[in-house]
Amino acid sequence: MRFHTHAVLLIILLLPGIARAEIPENKIKLGFLDDASALYEHRTPRSAEVAMEMAIEDFGARHAYLDVESHKDNTARPDNEPGMVRDWLDKEHIDAVIDVAASAAALPISDMLRQHNRIFVVVNLVGLGFSGSHCSPTTLRWGASPAALSSSLVSVLHQDGARRWFFISADQPLDQAVERTARAAITGLGGEVVGSINPPLGTGDFSHDLMQAMSQKPDVVAIGETGKDLQTLLRQAMRSGVASGPKMAGLYVQQQDVAGMLRDAQGLYLATPFYANRNDASRDFARRFTHRMVAAGPTEIDAEVYSATLALLNAMDAVRSVDGDKIMSALRKAAIPDPLLGTVTVRADGVAAHSIYVVRVKRPDQSLKPNDDYEPVSTVAAAQAFTGPGQPGCPAGPSR
Repeated sequence: MRFHTHAVLLIILLLPGIARAEIPENKIKLGFLDDASALYEHRTPRSAEVAMEMAIEDFGARHAYLDVESHKDNTARPDNEPGMVRDWLDKEHIDAVIDVAASAAALPISDMLRQHNRIFVVVNLVGLGFSGSHCSPTTLRWGASPAALSSSLVSVLHQDGARRWFFISADQPLDQAVERTARAAITGLGGEVVGSINPPLGTGDFSHDLMQAMSQKPDVVAIGETGKDLQTLLRQAMRSGVASGPKMAGLYVQQQDVAGMLRDAQGLYLATPFYANRNDASRDFARRFTHRMVAAGPTEIDAEVYSATLALLNAMDAVRSVDGDKIMSALRKAAIPDPLLGTVTVRADGVAAHSIYVVRVKRPDQSLKPNDDYEPVSTVAAAQAFTGPGQPGCPAGPSR
């Protein structure tokens, strides 16, 4: 009888639901916040939400014993995001939060999740503030930083002979920060910034700015604009003939910014962590995503959200816990073979480092199928793209 009892206990311990009892009720709760502001509405706020849903479904297909529940809100504003996350933690017992749209809300949310020993995954550009004393041991910076993108772009164009740069960057903190990282990369390589202009957000006429840029005879006009302003500037640059002179380079461009306007965006250089036509895995993801979004292809942020969600869930499953410190330790242990970004290594400071791809927007006659907007120019290795300190002295850990 004793033998049979031990055998039954062994069988019970091997059952998935019991073996992973450290995850309460075998349920993982993820929170997701996104930006629905008018300037970026062409990107469709729901797109990143769909990417997260796809990752949850793909994970669930291989881990049926775990139930993943998502809490979403795409009406993100700096004044309501921290309160929303606090309610999620106190009332819904959320296990991780993926992304926020507002930079002003990111640091308090990061600290809040650190105190609860829960993971905060940063994908969007709010990652600008997470270094040095602001580094958190439970914040995972999965999105490619402006420094990684701009330094990769500058490096590749410098190798191609670009020495003189002129900036047109929106008069906004985020755009100015992106420009500063590019300036540092240019001067570090011995290049020269010959001018800069900062039009206000929502500018409808960039003709004066473009003429001022041309007067300085730059090798590159670097554009620190996003969304509708980027599209307006590219359209006016092409139709005025400016785009046929110096190289045009976008400091932070999403594929959906240029999709459908290849005639005006053709020839634009940019750096990206993902593009849809890079390999079979990215093409399959883009095909499935496009089917879900009814013809809209994935942006780079969408791919990063999918990638981060999948990596997070796999780590939770591996350690059988939702504790942030355990999850971060698991993520750092070995390189992650990511289907969309390539090999990802999580550094000691929580930065997910991977290759960056410098591409050029195709001419309309070169784009032969949906999501086929970029031609590859160069691949920048993770060690070159993600420079800076790997151990910036994060706080010791969760407070509870």
